[in-house]
Amino acid sequence: MTLSPRKKKILFPLIALGLIGVAYFVYESFTWVSTDDAQVGAHVYFFTWKALTVGLGGEVMVARATSTPSDSAIAAAAAAGQAPLRSVEERLVSASPQLSLNFGSAHGWSYISGGIGRSQLSLHPSAEPPGPADAEVLTTFNYGAGARWFIKPHLAFSFDVRFYPVHPSTTLGSNPGAFYVPVLTIGAGISVK
Repeated sequence: MTLSPRKKKILFPLIALGLIGVAYFVYESFTWVSTDDAQVGAHVYFFTWKALTVGLGGEVMVARATSTPSDSAIAAAAAAGQAPLRSVEERLVSASPQLSLNFGSAHGWSYISGGIGRSQLSLHPSAEPPGPADAEVLTTFNYGAGARWFIKPHLAFSFDVRFYPVHPSTTLGSNPGAFYVPVLTIGAGISVK
């Protein structure tokens, strides 16, 4: 199959973005275990111009991950006289409007999308409840790309890779605020048209 130059201009950046996402996911998967994730979105498509369809919508995403230090890391910290290492839990809740640029046909398409919304990022020891700093609502950009392949006229398989660069939080009392936190989500599921 030969791709036209126009399709190559669309396909190759999406493949590159996907490979970057997969590489980051593999790196992070060695330190975090992801559980209890959900992402829901809706888009309305306003107009088509040549091969481009412009959509506007939004999404809500909830993700939770845990990390437990290895036995060797715990032993090294104890040998160095440091405080004992503990398991931690990270939770991100985000809601935002999105603008999407879609390329394809009614049988399937790829897209890039992004938006600015609000997020709540909590990072705390697993055995303890979240603290006051974990309740702060932060401005968060989100951007990503994905594809939908329709297997029936109104049912599609979806794949999405999305970045959430969460802004730093403010200092609360003697606790310093959280640093800038980049979060990557990779999702697969179904879409309904």
